[in-house]
Amino acid sequence: MSKENHDPKVETATVTKPQDESRRPRRPIIEVVPEEDGERLALESGVTEPLPEHLEIITRSSGALGDEEWERRWDPEHKPSDAMLAQEHEANLQRRAEFEKQIRQRRAEHRESEDALAAVPAGGPKPSVHWLFQLVVTAIIAISIAPTLREDLFAAIEDNFWGWVAALSVGVALALTVVTVALWAHRKPNDLPPFMRRMGLFAGLLMVAGCVLLRLRSIESAGDALWALALMAIELAAVLFVEFQAAKLEGALKEWETGKSVEDGKARLRDAALAELGRQLALCDEVQRKLDEHIRDIADRQPRFASREETIAAITNRKLNGYHTGIAKNRGFLLGTVRRSR
Repeated sequence: MSKENHDPKVETATVTKPQDESRRPRRPIIEVVPEEDGERLALESGVTEPLPEHLEIITRSSGALGDEEWERRWDPEHKPSDAMLAQEHEANLQRRAEFEKQIRQRRAEHRESEDALAAVPAGGPKPSVHWLFQLVVTAIIAISIAPTLREDLFAAIEDNFWGWVAALSVGVALALTVVTVALWAHRKPNDLPPFMRRMGLFAGLLMVAGCVLLRLRSIESAGDALWALALMAIELAAVLFVEFQAAKLEGALKEWETGKSVEDGKARLRDAALAELGRQLALCDEVQRKLDEHIRDIADRQPRFASREETIAAITNRKLNGYHTGIAKNRGFLLGTVRRSR
């Protein structure tokens, strides 16, 4: 084909600009530069013989691509930016080594704290007085003082049923108050002074003394006196037994709280060691991520050829192969041996 058939617009249309991205996915140069660049140049111009103008376009565009490919190579000895990245990589290696050392120490501390926590005897549930004990003692005291209350305080109630109901109700209230105050005061040994922890005992003795005074008013015979003494002994024994159980509960609570405090302290040390281990692992993972990115970047930027000239030559050959393929198709179109695709 004559030179006049060459379209000058093809020169600018067929020059493929390289990508501007500094970290685009890399493939071998033989795949990065498509043969279609040269083939499209031949097909769009319709040439059946190589033209010098086309060869100049291919040479110039291949040189530009080759220069870009070669300039992207990893070269910390001659590129200040790569040298800075290499220094940062070395610093990250040192940081990773330090983090790995810290992680080993934190794991050892965590194991030690786990062993120390496991060695602490289990404290079990918080000590308390069984509800059945409170119910029985309350019933004994209430039944013991109810007759006295009925005969003295509620004697004015003519209806016998309501009189006993009132006496039992007050008796239950007094007994429940004594039991509750005694147990409550001994549950807080560290919050109350010693005399305050005896509030239940004082309330019980005051209740017994009041009942004794009421009974003295109605004693008429030796039998009444013996009955009053028996009731007083029952009430006094019940009050003292409640105080004994409350004091026993106080000792059990102190022992339990001491063990619980030790166990909680060991658990806090274990949790702190675990949290610190997790923090060190997260920091190490972040440094490792940067190291992996740096290694991938170096692998991505490794030159595929030994020199700039070899790089340009490989790109040029790739485009020339496509260009000659396009010329062969054009000849086939003219001879009718190849059909144009629609």
